Amino acid sequence: MNSMINTRSVGSDRCHSHVVRAVVLAVVGLLLPSLASALTLATTSVAKDCRVLPLTDKKEYPFAPYGQDLACDLSVTNPDGDTATAVGRANAGFGSGFPFIGNVNVNAEAKGSGSASFRAYATIGFEIQSLKSVTWPSEGVPIIFSTRGEGSATASGPNEYGNLTGSAMAEGGAMLVGQSNFPSYQFSMLDTNTGGFDKTVSVNIWFPNYEYGMNINAGCTAFAYNGGSATCGAAVDPFLGFDQATFDATMGANTYPLNEYFKIVVSENVVPIPPAVWLFGSGLLGLIGVARRKSAKAA
Repeated sequence: MNSMINTRSVGSDRCHSHVVRAVVLAVVGLLLPSLASALTLATTSVAKDCRVLPLTDKKEYPFAPYGQDLACDLSVTNPDGDTATAVGRANAGFGSGFPFIGNVNVNAEAKGSGSASFRAYATIGFEIQSLKSVTWPSEGVPIIFSTRGEGSATASGPNEYGNLTGSAMAEGGAMLVGQSNFPSYQFSMLDTNTGGFDKTVSVNIWFPNYEYGMNINAGCTAFAYNGGSATCGAAVDPFLGFDQATFDATMGANTYPLNEYFKIVVSENVVPIPPAVWLFGSGLLGLIGVARRKSAKAA
């Protein structure tokens, strides 16, 4: 009898150990994002508001992190045969990879009695880390911040009665944050304007392993009435990289290849399923496996 009790006790201890390990694995999985990276996770958000009388596409403002795509496609034909439409899309993404680290795009079109409005945002952190042992330059490490912003807004003019039949707006911007000398760019246009910015500037990063940030945004609204029409679009696409030419000029004979001694690290995009989810899932599967073994032994 004592032998049976001891055997069961050992089996229970092993089972308990499996449960504890599975729970720890699940908890570690949930904590992984904060342990894996020193940089704040990159965020994106998009918003829309589309309307065609008498239809309304529900307003959506998912400004919680990681919204990346919204669209609308509304159309209605009135009894008199006129068609009203509201179509458009907003995208907030992370480019094809470093150094093309982010982009935001919006476009909209409205006809008849309709309106379409879209916005897209992206916030990305970055820092410079050392690859080799080297004294941080007293003048800082120069980087290139190059960004292009493009927008257009076109609306139909007044009808034969002199009434306006459309209105369009487009805007966008890009800025670096973390130092007082960081640049900021913005464009805005209305109705029949096309423009934007295409800027490249060199700025010195003063501190290693310090998180700086980049914010980009784009928005446009197309509004049509009295049978009119309007279209709009906006896009912002930034670029980060080392400014070797400026560094060479500053350091003279003491210069060295920046990309051999430093690297620019960009915060991760967590829209894909992060490793934490897989670890948490593994923990849950472990718990299920333990429960099944206990059930089998009990039977």
